[in-house]
Amino acid sequence: MDGPAAAVVLVAGYGTARPLALDRGLVLPLIVPGMAVLIAPVGALLWRQLVSAHRVRDLEHEIVRVRSELSTTSDALVRQESSVEALEEDLEAARQAVLRSTGAERELVRASDALREQLAGARAQEEETRERLQKLEGELLGLRAVEVRRTTPLPDAERERLRAACERMGIVTADPTILTMFRDLERAAPSSLAILITGEPGTGKELFARAAHQLSSRAGGPFVAVNVAAIPAGLFESELFGHVRGSFTGAVADRRGLFEQAQHGTIFLDEVGDLQADHQAKLLRVLQEKTFYRVGASRPTEVDVRVIAATNRDLEQGIVDGWFREDLYFRLKGLVLRLPPLRDRIGDVALLAPRLVAESAAELGRPDVKLSGEALRALQRQPWPGNIRELQNCLRQAVALGDGPAITEADLRLSSQVKPGVGRALADPDGDAAVLDCLRLHRFDMRATAEALGWDRSTVTQRLKGLGFRALVESASDRARAALELAGDPALARTVEVKLREYHEHLLRSVEGFDSADQAVLACRRRFKNLPERHFRSLELLVRESLESGAPRGSRTRP
Repeated sequence: MDGPAAAVVLVAGYGTARPLALDRGLVLPLIVPGMAVLIAPVGALLWRQLVSAHRVRDLEHEIVRVRSELSTTSDALVRQESSVEALEEDLEAARQAVLRSTGAERELVRASDALREQLAGARAQEEETRERLQKLEGELLGLRAVEVRRTTPLPDAERERLRAACERMGIVTADPTILTMFRDLERAAPSSLAILITGEPGTGKELFARAAHQLSSRAGGPFVAVNVAAIPAGLFESELFGHVRGSFTGAVADRRGLFEQAQHGTIFLDEVGDLQADHQAKLLRVLQEKTFYRVGASRPTEVDVRVIAATNRDLEQGIVDGWFREDLYFRLKGLVLRLPPLRDRIGDVALLAPRLVAESAAELGRPDVKLSGEALRALQRQPWPGNIRELQNCLRQAVALGDGPAITEADLRLSSQVKPGVGRALADPDGDAAVLDCLRLHRFDMRATAEALGWDRSTVTQRLKGLGFRALVESASDRARAALELAGDPALARTVEVKLREYHEHLLRSVEGFDSADQAVLACRRRFKNLPERHFRSLELLVRESLESGAPRGSRTRP
C-alpha cells in the first residue's frame, strides 16, 4: 500500500473508531495517529525511491552483462562465418584439384569428403550461434524497454508548457520524447546530479547542456564548454587543470585550467567517449575527489563544478569492449538523456526549417526570403544523417544561392540518400562504396546484407574480402587501422577486425609451402577465383609481402 492510501486508511479508521470510543467514555490519542498520517506518505515515498534506485542499479549492471555476452557471441559468430567461408573455398579448391589430378584421385576425394563434413559442422555451429545471438538481442531489447519505458502521454497543457520552456532555451520541438526528456531535465537541473547526454552528431546536445545550466542554481556562474577529443594528448592536463609558472618550457605564468574557470558553474565535456584511457583515469579522480593538481603544483586545488558530459558513442559497448571505464561511466550517468536523431522526429522539420531560414536570411541580408511548401515537403522526405546541423547548412546554402522571394526544392540542391532496399540488386555491379554502405547499415551481418542486396552470401563475402585486402595494403597490413577504415564507426571496428583477421590468415595459410611468390600468386588466383578482378592486385601484394618478409605483417594488431 502506498503512502497516500495508507494515510486515508488511517484517517478513515480513526474517524470510525472515535464515535464508538466516546460512547464508551474512552479517549483516543491524537498525536500518534496524527504523526502517522503525516509520516506515512513521506516514508512510503522514500521507500519507493530506495527500491527504484536499487532497481535502476540492478538494471544497469544487467544491461552491461548482456552486452558483454552479446559481444562475445557476436565475435564467435563472425569467426564461424569466416570459418564456413574458408571451408567453402577449400572445398572448391579440392574439387578443382580432383578434376586436374591424374593419379591421386582417391586421396583428393577423401580430403573433399572430410572438408564437406567440416563444412556441415561449421554451418550447424554458425546457425546455433546465430540463434543464441538473436535471443541475446531480444533480451537486451527487453531490458532497454524497461530502462526507457515511456511515461503516460503528456496532457495538452503540460505539453504546451514544456514546448514553450524548450523554446526559451533555444530548443525548437514538439516531439513528445524530447518534451519528456526536457521535463526530466527540469527536475534534475536544480540538484548536483551529473548528466550524460548521448546522441548522434548534430542532435543538439550542447543546447540541452546549456539548458541544464540555466535551470540550475549555478545559472549565475560560468558555463564552460570543451571538446575533450580536440585537446592534444600532451596538453590534456594543462588545458583541463592548468599549470604553474615554470612547470614546463613555455609556462611563463600561472594558468587556470578549464575546471577552475568553471568554478561554481558548469563544465560541459563534449565527446567524452573519445578520451584516452589515462585521461579517463584523471577525469575520474577529479569527479571522485573534487580536487586536482595543476601541472607542476605541489598542492591540490579544490573545485566545485557541475559536470555534464556528452558523446555520440555507445559507452556501454565501450565498457564491454574495454575502451571505456565502467567506474567513470557510472560517475557520469546521474541522468541520461538519449536524444533521438532528426529522422525519428521528422515532424520537427516543419518547426525548425522556417526558423533556420529566417536566421540565415537575417544574417545574409535577405530578410524577405521564405520557404516554399514544396521545399518543406522535400525537406521532410530526407533522412538527415547529419541531423539539425545538416538541415541548417542546407538551408543556409539555399538562402545564400537562391535568387527568388521563396526557396524552392531546386534551391535546396538535395542529394539522393536512398538506402538499398530488401531484394533489390544494386544498379552498379562494381559499386564497392554502395556495398560497403549496405554492410555498415546491417552491422556487417553477411546474411542480412545478402538478403538486402538480393545476392547470395558468398558474393557479399567476396566483395568484403576484396575491400579488406585493399584496406590491408593501404594500411601497411595494420589490421586494426584497416578495420576502422572499413567499419566507418568505432563501434563496428571490432567486428570488422575479426573478419579481416580470418580473411588475412586464411590467405597466408594458402601460400605456405610455395617455393616462389609467382607460384603462390598463381595458386591464389585459382583458389580465390570469385574475388572481383580489381582486387587481385591487392591480393598479390599481400602474398608477395608475406613470402618476401618471411612473416605476416598482420601481427600488428591488437590481441
